Amino acid sequence: MKKGKWILLAILCFLIYKVYATLEISGLFLKIVEINTKNEEIIESPAGIEDITVDQETGLAYLSSQDRRAPKAVGAIYLVNTKDSSIVFKDLTSKFKITGFRPHGISFVKTPQKEKFLFVISHGNTKSEIINFKVEGDSLLFLNKYTSTEFISPNDILAVGKNQFFITNDHTRKKDWLRLIGDYLKFPSGNVVYFDSEKARIVSNGIAYANGINLSSNGQQIYVTSTTTNKLYVFEPNIQSKQLEEIANFNLLFSPDNIEIKKDGNLLIACHPKVLDFTKHAKNPNVHSASAILELKIDLNQKTINQKTIYLNKGKSISGSSVAAPFSENKLLVGSVFENKILSLTY
Repeated sequence: MKKGKWILLAILCFLIYKVYATLEISGLFLKIVEINTKNEEIIESPAGIEDITVDQETGLAYLSSQDRRAPKAVGAIYLVNTKDSSIVFKDLTSKFKITGFRPHGISFVKTPQKEKFLFVISHGNTKSEIINFKVEGDSLLFLNKYTSTEFISPNDILAVGKNQFFITNDHTRKKDWLRLIGDYLKFPSGNVVYFDSEKARIVSNGIAYANGINLSSNGQQIYVTSTTTNKLYVFEPNIQSKQLEEIANFNLLFSPDNIEIKKDGNLLIACHPKVLDFTKHAKNPNVHSASAILELKIDLNQKTINQKTIYLNKGKSISGSSVAAPFSENKLLVGSVFENKILSLTY
């Protein structure tokens, strides 16, 4: 066989391998065996509760809602008191009349001065913004709006102070065919950006579809999920370089979305076990997409991770799970990207 044919054969084999690897990691060959579906309560809700965070002191949960099948519609932040016997959704943001308010990732923070704030990613009409609200009882007070050329495609946010936060950009280019191909090839075009109250700067680069972000319970590590590579990255701030330094990364069972932290320090990550089904579900609400929740226990000294699937369904109860927020010792609120419902789950 001539040299040129060997090269073509090698290229063909490489492409076949890449296609197979992509299909495997996307869950195409995964058989779904449901776990813990008997302990779920389905609750009708506003559309697209993509992110949820809970003030563990008060039991008040904040829910980010946007009907992503009606992209021009405005969304809202809703409040739910998890200590009440019935779930009631209270709209906290319609009174502010924020132009093009389409919330995505949210983050709650309590400062050393005991002030509480809620930071919200909003995909406006022409650009994405970060909106800062002060929490006052069961209401929000609009404080500030932050913009930057570094907020390219923000997905999730981690508030660390009154005016300081990290965001993940799932991509660093706007939507086009190259970006789509890059996702299938797992091109590492996402990043993490830090805003120091005055300006934004990139603190970590080269993450494929950077998605969820959260802080460890000891406040020393930052976790970031990579959706298209099924990875969890662990970073620590490097004071000298003013960058995030990767100290570990772990392969996950499913394609991960948002991260929440339990009181014991374990991570709860909502996942998409079958990514190709999720892309179909995004276009057609009648197509179910499996949902999963992982509980992770990480030992950074040994660089090990223990993964437990605490919930798995075929998508009928809820499709496209995106967040699992704990509100008591063994109870979660589960949200999704598109659905008009959430789950209350006991595990």
